[in-house]
Amino acid sequence: MKKILISDLDGTLLKRDGKINTQVVEDLKSIKKEGYTRVIATGRSIYSFYKAIEEDFPIDYLVFSSGSGVLNWKTKEIIYNKNLTEDQTIKISDKLINNKVDFMILEPAPNSHYFKYHKANDHNPDFQSRFKIYNKYNTEIRSLEDCYTRACQILAILPNKIELFNNISSLFNNTKVIRSTSPIDDTSIWLEIFPKEVSKGLTCKWLMDHLEINIENSIGIGNDYNDIDFLDICKNSYIVNNANNELKEKYKTIPSLFDNSLFCIKELQNGH
Repeated sequence: MKKILISDLDGTLLKRDGKINTQVVEDLKSIKKEGYTRVIATGRSIYSFYKAIEEDFPIDYLVFSSGSGVLNWKTKEIIYNKNLTEDQTIKISDKLINNKVDFMILEPAPNSHYFKYHKANDHNPDFQSRFKIYNKYNTEIRSLEDCYTRACQILAILPNKIELFNNISSLFNNTKVIRSTSPIDDTSIWLEIFPKEVSKGLTCKWLMDHLEINIENSIGIGNDYNDIDFLDICKNSYIVNNANNELKEKYKTIPSLFDNSLFCIKELQNGH
């Protein structure tokens, strides 16, 4: 029987110190023998994932950039990819500029660590932090014409004000807007804009169909708002107990995988 395990990375498997529980790594190796396809679904780009994870990490597929693409981990081939068109990118950028939003236009994969940026506000520490992390890979937007380009996504970095997020996201009805918590300061809101058909959930569903895996045999594990799409698609969905309380009210909760085994999921499914 074909089965699939889909897990988020940051805050679910990966600690802030960049380490993953060694028992979880061994569990990922073990469940392969039980017929599981092992998938990481992350907001990270391919480049960022490689910075955090060794090449021998025991998974089969990487769903990267919040679902904009799928990488076959063994062959390193991108088998699925969706991007914003030039027209979409320039129209989105125009609205963000007019609303004085700090944002970045990320290039299509596998080069989505390269970006163009527009900084409208003097005080946005989280924006500045990401800018410094990728200081070799960015160029400033000097005119709206610079925004006429295909893009993996557009990333707007906002203060932790849900009203502001709702107001800005309402401007984009013909694209997919995803809310996530900044992995840098754990506070700021990242408003991520993708093609309408992109999300972790839709891309994970595409992968299940591609691999002919019945959705009844799927397990999903996450910890943040940008995991909701694939958690809602998986038959068995779990939130780790270091997640936001709002999410823990919606999904079954398992112990943090920073210190526990993946097999706590099986115990929960068996009613133990």
